[in-house]
Amino acid sequence: MRKFALRGQIRHNTTQQVKTAGMEILEIWKWASSSGLHEGLSTYEKGLVKLTNKTALLMLGIVNLLLLPIAVFGQMTAPILLINSAFYPLALYLNYKRQYQLSRHYLLGLLYSMLILVTLFRGLESGILFVTIPTLLLSFLFFQRKRAHYLHLGLLGLFLIFAFVYTSLSTPLAPYAPWAVRFFYPIHLIISLTLTIAFINFFLKVNRDYQRELQELNMTKNKLFSIIGHDLKGPLNSLNGVLGLLNNKYMSQEEFYQLSGKLQESTQSLHSTLNTLLQWSLTQMKGISAHPQALDVREVVQQLLPLYSETAQQKDIRLTVAIPDQRWGYVDPNHLALVLRNLIGNALKYTPAGGSIIISAEVVAKQLVLAVADTGIGLPEEGVAALFSPGINKSRKGTQGESGTGLGLLLCQEMVILNGGQLWATSTPGKGSTFYVGLPLANPQEESPRPVASTGMLAPAL
Repeated sequence: MRKFALRGQIRHNTTQQVKTAGMEILEIWKWASSSGLHEGLSTYEKGLVKLTNKTALLMLGIVNLLLLPIAVFGQMTAPILLINSAFYPLALYLNYKRQYQLSRHYLLGLLYSMLILVTLFRGLESGILFVTIPTLLLSFLFFQRKRAHYLHLGLLGLFLIFAFVYTSLSTPLAPYAPWAVRFFYPIHLIISLTLTIAFINFFLKVNRDYQRELQELNMTKNKLFSIIGHDLKGPLNSLNGVLGLLNNKYMSQEEFYQLSGKLQESTQSLHSTLNTLLQWSLTQMKGISAHPQALDVREVVQQLLPLYSETAQQKDIRLTVAIPDQRWGYVDPNHLALVLRNLIGNALKYTPAGGSIIISAEVVAKQLVLAVADTGIGLPEEGVAALFSPGINKSRKGTQGESGTGLGLLLCQEMVILNGGQLWATSTPGKGSTFYVGLPLANPQEESPRPVASTGMLAPAL
């Protein structure tokens, strides 16, 4: 019984090790195939970058896995192709450096060189012409409706002419033995089919991404129309009604002056909402770009605090900055100011009288993490998950009835991601919430900070 139990345990451990190894290989594959991706790329361009990376990885894997064993047995096309395959990782490096067009030209050049080398040494009996099919598809996808596409079509045509003329006029340098032809023919067919499957996956993935983006855009559109119909209509109706009463002399000047304070609040709310809608629309149309620089985040916070001192005093909320000197982040100053304005404003909105708000910063896992913690009403776990979802998030009234559009945190998330950071939150109902902003660290010796730009156009807390 012990022997059976021991064997079962060994099999279980072996299975777990295989699964772990498989997961690690899958993670490496995902990491390598995503080389060079960033948020500024369109959906189609992201797909092309991943297609370039996957093609290079597939060629590297196929050549080494299939041809390395053959090289051991003396079939000497393999060493030539192994040398060729050693250059495929450079395509990933070029993508990493965001030299996308150069990476695509380079990848196609490697495929051309493989076609020529195999034709010279082994002739067309090896089935190398199968590889021309995915090469043609690659050139079409990479450079559709561009001059480079016709250039690559011409190069591929020249290769085909060379291949047929060369093989008809002379014998290949090292033709395969009959048994080897039967072996290598399916290898090149496998290469062709594998790359073609990668193309099909590319089209399916791009289609799924487009569908998801379309759904997100529809949710954004519905959100914007809802805000326009509700949050903008109310203040305009109030202003129009009061002006109508004044114009028809149903209201005295003194009564108008008494209402002027509320009218000013209403128009300020209208201005803030419009400003936020413009900012949000720009992010959805990819119209905002980040210009990060090294800056001390404590200075940014200190410059923003006077904006909230009166509100904090009215609500009897203690606003504390617990950031040590010289906490350097690498971020666009306007974007950081926008994020902090929203987070501090929200903390004030949802914290009852007598509460407290603490703004802190520390270095965690090579990131500068800013935290805005309050003792407010808090949120349940599912509420935290919905905060950054365009179609789910709905603004709640503050502790004194303050209203908002619900777009503030979504806008903050866009800005933080644009600067290479992260935004997340934790919350407990009745005890408060903490919002975290993870930013890239900066070396103040490399770039000295400049004064924070005016925040007059930034969206207020929502």
